[in-house]
Amino acid sequence: LLEIEEQSVVTECRIKTIDSSDVPVERYVLEDVDCKIILSREALSDFFADLSSAGSLEISVSREKLLMTCRDCHFGTVKQDIPAFSEIVELFECSNPQIKFFYKPSLIRHATRAVHSCSKFSLRLDSRGLLCLEFMIPNYDKAFSLVEFYIAPQEDFD
Repeated sequence: LLEIEEQSVVTECRIKTIDSSDVPVERYVLEDVDCKIILSREALSDFFADLSSAGSLEISVSREKLLMTCRDCHFGTVKQDIPAFSEIVELFECSNPQIKFFYKPSLIRHATRAVHSCSKFSLRLDSRGLLCLEFMIPNYDKAFSLVEFYIAPQEDFD
């Protein structure tokens, strides 16, 4: 049972699941993970809200920081700069000195509802720019569910 409450409206979903301990998990989608960052939910919840009006999203990661930039928003350009040693960062691993990819905000907007329900989330990037957003969502029985979104980079960005 999954319940989501948003602005006093409660949505209830009954989803059949399987016990993950019975299924071998292989993470074959991401190749050569260049970057893995685990953040608290508060880190980017406001930033994700700005995606609704953005024309493009740039994610740039170095060994020192994560920089996310929304361009062409209602208010111009919105930037979120998170240093690697910030208190909202649980884990920051980046093997590449500089990673930069562009994404269509319309593809990432599907993940924004999970931001409000999660306790923390991870952001992973591979060498091809494939972005994985993984959300840790608490269940009613004090266990957690992991929800992942995979987003391909925008190839024709000028």
